[in-house]
Amino acid sequence: MPTAFTDPAYLTLTPLTGCNPLHYFLHPLNPLVPPFMRNLKSQNEVLFDQGSDDWTKMSKDLKKMPGYQYNLDCPNNTMTLFVITLLHRGKVNPKRDYKVIKSWYIDHGVIYECPRVKDVEGVMLGKRIRSLEVVREQLEGRYGEKSNTKAQKKDITLTGVEGKIVERVWGRMAERISKSNRDKDPKENDQASDDETTKEVNIE
Repeated sequence: MPTAFTDPAYLTLTPLTGCNPLHYFLHPLNPLVPPFMRNLKSQNEVLFDQGSDDWTKMSKDLKKMPGYQYNLDCPNNTMTLFVITLLHRGKVNPKRDYKVIKSWYIDHGVIYECPRVKDVEGVMLGKRIRSLEVVREQLEGRYGEKSNTKAQKKDITLTGVEGKIVERVWGRMAERISKSNRDKDPKENDQASDDETTKEVNIE
């Protein structure tokens, strides 16, 4: 399954302004267009056939029209990044009753399929968990009986959400590890006491 599409020849002749990003996305050779939409005419295409090519006006008209339609957004206003979302609006209240089907983005003329929200959340959660695991390894190497040389060699600066999370648990983890090490082997404490007693006897 293709993950991206671009047509340099189209981009050379047609700048991505106004409704052109939608025309570009609906390119007949673009494999990212959902198969079921190949046999359906979106409300955008209905308006295109009527001569409408002003996105500002079209976006207002689309909110009143039920059925499948594409929404266009330019987040950075630089005409290099566009987000296209496929919606389905209901018949009773099209303006408020709608469902997001799929999204894509165009970055410097290359069309990509947007990842699902769950996939993004999973990746972010995995990064945060890994950051905490690295910190735990560093703490174990610093406070544990057996230092973890690999963890000590790592120099990691955490910022943002990860930094806040680590900042909250850092003290607690260090305290628990230190306490765990003290309570781990009571024999060592007894041995230390015996050594001190022996020294005192020898001194006398």
